[in-house]
Amino acid sequence: MSSKSLSIQDSNVLKGVALILLLWHHLFYVDNGMFSDINVWGYGLTNQIGQLGKVCVALFVFLSGYGNTMDFVILIFVLVVSVVWRNSSTHNLFIDSWLTLLIYVIYLNMNISQNAKKIMQILGKHSFNIFLFHTFIYYYWFRNLLYSLNNPILIFLTLLVVTLVISVGMELVKNYIGYYKLQTRIINKFA
Repeated sequence: MSSKSLSIQDSNVLKGVALILLLWHHLFYVDNGMFSDINVWGYGLTNQIGQLGKVCVALFVFLSGYGNTMDFVILIFVLVVSVVWRNSSTHNLFIDSWLTLLIYVIYLNMNISQNAKKIMQILGKHSFNIFLFHTFIYYYWFRNLLYSLNNPILIFLTLLVVTLVISVGMELVKNYIGYYKLQTRIINKFA
């Protein structure tokens, strides 16, 4: 594999992937009886994919470290953070690290359509706002309404669209009140 660094757009695409994994994990990592499972050849996938979705933490850590160091050695950092943050077993740590590496290598070596890239970049750009707000929607405020859809894909897409709309609204308000200008002035004052 040739050496290739991630652009901001590439990083946002991978943040979009991590966000999708995060939402699926939070919605379906426990079979709470509030959704119908997706079965393939008699094997339930919804919960299993939800369990694998926890790799989103390692992927976000990788991306934040990658953005700071631009070095592939950041996977060591992923290992340390995974152990400290999750206090997980070596087996789970090994799987998270290799899944993160696998997602990264697959991304570097695949051709993604421009439309899919644009969608994932939008999700990546809004990933922090969605991360901060999604729990209120799916767990506290609209849990019964959201899970009443019963279909995991509809539940996921509804949560994704609602939180994305909220994030876009938050960004419009931040722009209107001059949040980013104030932020830049404060950073420049102390830089």
